[in-house]
Parts: sequence; C-alpha cells; structure tokens
Amino acid sequence: MASIQLPSQLAGLAEGRKQIKVDASTLGEALRKLDDEAPMIRSQIFDASGAIRQFVGLFLDERQISDIGDGAQPVGPDSQLLVVMSVAGG
Repeated sequence: MASIQLPSQLAGLAEGRKQIKVDASTLGEALRKLDDEAPMIRSQIFDASGAIRQFVGLFLDERQISDIGDGAQPVGPDSQLLVVMSVAGG
C-alpha cells in the first residue's frame, strides 16, 4: 500500500495520524482515498479550484508535484506521498 506522510499541522485532522496507507494505482486515486480517511485535509491542500495551495508542497517518491493535472501519475505499492506545509511569519 502507498503511504501518505502528513505534517504535524495536518495530523490533527487525521485523528493524530502522521501516516495514512492507501491502496491506489494513481495519484488522483490516492488523494481521493486520503479524502475518504480524513475529509478535512483536502481543503488544506487544495484551493477551491482544485489547485495545490501556494504554501503546500506535494512530493511523490521524492519528485515534487506542482500540478496534479488529471491525477494519472502512477502510484506503486511502495510509493510515498509527502505533504509539506510552508511555515511563514516574521
């Protein structure tokens, strides 16, 4: 199963889990299954138009995903999707 790694800022929206395992063959499917597991997270990662929020980084198997597109990027059973939240302030 693919693994989705969540930052501490989002773990609270997933019952404290920092890792969620999903059975998916594409990035789009993995994100839909993440939404099934923790529906509050989607609005933190994507804006209303479905684009990745400016302060969020998504990395699939160590490659940055800047545009989900149609979500057809392949996900294998050992794939890791890392969600990174930028920290801002002054």
